[in-house]
Amino acid sequence: MFTVDAILTTDASGVELTAEEFQAASAEHPPLFDLWVRNVGEDTIYFYGGYTSPLSQFVAEDPEQSRQLIVFPTGLNSQLPVIPPTPTDEVWVADHRLFYYETRLQTRLRPGESFSREYAILVEEPTDGGYPPGRYTVTDDGIEVDDAPATVTVTITVS
Repeated sequence: MFTVDAILTTDASGVELTAEEFQAASAEHPPLFDLWVRNVGEDTIYFYGGYTSPLSQFVAEDPEQSRQLIVFPTGLNSQLPVIPPTPTDEVWVADHRLFYYETRLQTRLRPGESFSREYAILVEEPTDGGYPPGRYTVTDDGIEVDDAPATVTVTITVS
């Protein structure tokens, strides 16, 4: 039903971004995935991004329709409750609307080190018939890797 792809676009070398560990929605949790940033080079790198790096933008849009998906970091839910305790008609609906950028943080990655964050996939408003099919993209262009501008793009395909 879902596929998640992640791309890191930068001139910096030795760093990669992957989407992994996808979990389908259940009665206990919405669809989940992890974004991993890895230092695959031989030198220490510095990854600058928002408080919820590697992705600090939460609204995924499909240009073919007006609906949106919310891509929300599960670790932030205790501070800003967005993920509801149960689904609505088998769809996980965000409890709050989000319209802000996070503040910047720096993460140092020595050779071979990595970090990750888990994200939930929610709908903005209740829908009939499950998650609306489409190709949703969320982009965070407020990223830097070793002072080189970078962009994180996550694409979620719902079929």
